[in-house]
Amino acid sequence: MADQLGIRERYSPTTALLFIRFGKHGSTDRHHGRKIAYTVYATHGSGGGRKEGGKINRLADLAQIVDADIYLCAHTHLPAIFRCGYFRTSMANSSVQMVSKLF
Repeated sequence: MADQLGIRERYSPTTALLFIRFGKHGSTDRHHGRKIAYTVYATHGSGGGRKEGGKINRLADLAQIVDADIYLCAHTHLPAIFRCGYFRTSMANSSVQMVSKLF
């Protein structure tokens, strides 16, 4: 599709960054309640080594590519899941919030 639109160089054939919004956050008042937003970084991935630890490290390295809430890697057939907490800054609100990333 990107090729047909003439913007092939702007997209990767093996990765996607999804923005998912649903539900309501906070107050049910129409002006204050906002949808909850999550970002998902999904990639086919590659290699990762022969041992489980190498594959997990490769998955964790995705956080150095893009800031997302959820990271998915499909290349490895090792079922694994873990969380990592960190502080996300918001320049718009001049604030810091502790969030979890899910791998």
